[in-house]
Amino acid sequence: MSSLFWVHALAMGFAWLVVAPFGMQISRYGRMRAQLSKTAEDPAPAGKAAWFVWHRALQTLATVLVIGGLVSVVAAVDSDGMEHLDNMHSHVGTVTILLLVLQVCGAVLRPSHGARWRRAWEAGHHANGYALWILSAASCILGSSRMDVVRSRYSFEPVRGNTWIVVVVAAASSAASMAAIEAITRFTGYDSLPDGSSQASRVTPGRAQFRGEGGKSLTKEAC
Repeated sequence: MSSLFWVHALAMGFAWLVVAPFGMQISRYGRMRAQLSKTAEDPAPAGKAAWFVWHRALQTLATVLVIGGLVSVVAAVDSDGMEHLDNMHSHVGTVTILLLVLQVCGAVLRPSHGARWRRAWEAGHHANGYALWILSAASCILGSSRMDVVRSRYSFEPVRGNTWIVVVVAAASSAASMAAIEAITRFTGYDSLPDGSSQASRVTPGRAQFRGEGGKSLTKEAC
């Protein structure tokens, strides 16, 4: 069995179950925190917001890891004389890769604030991001069970490992952490403005709003 299969598994698992979810949480809650902390005395700094820089860096890292994982598994399948795209894991993985390409292209072509298609782009970017996380978690779980099939090709007896347990726990942990943070922000009032309204209903995503002199509402780009 080619060691490249393990390179593929580790790269994909770390990218989809650790790096990408962390980047998603920074985008969701780092932006919220930045918006709520802005005041007239403490305006947003010039340039890109910290949460956006971290989000972009982490998702870029995840994309690089995915590319490495993809290249390694193609080479591994070829070296072991196996067929490409002949199982559910490879099918789900292919769809996930295609959605990743769409997500990257969308990020590169991100319209500026105030542009006609900005709201539609944001909705699509968020929806595709969550779809990517769900499909990638499913693909990782399917892939972990697939490893036993590959390893059994080089054993006199079927291999029944416990790799899938680790992957399921990692996927569940990612989901639980996002659910927990969401619950905390909603039930503790963390996402509420001083007047009790939700920041989500008062601030356009990606923009920080605060009060200037005379109570005039000002808006500053956050990313």
